[in-house]
Amino acid sequence: MRWNRVANDVRQKIISEALGRPGVDAETALSELVKCLELPQRLREVGVRREDFAVIAEKVLHDFAIRGNPRTVTIPAQIVEILDLAW
Repeated sequence: MRWNRVANDVRQKIISEALGRPGVDAETALSELVKCLELPQRLREVGVRREDFAVIAEKVLHDFAIRGNPRTVTIPAQIVEILDLAW
């Protein structure tokens, strides 16, 4: 959510409002929901290792689903940045 905010800020505001948290960024609103559900919040909590980021990034870059990301992703370094934010 944080990485994509520059590309879809208006939509993220709608998400915050839908979660009953107007005025709070969508990242925080979703994080609160995940915490309330007692689900893992960070990649490291589910066993993802930082040293695997480069391999993950390379695979994700070639995945069809990446085309639907609100902010254009063109290089593995961008995916590593996203992973780092979630780690």
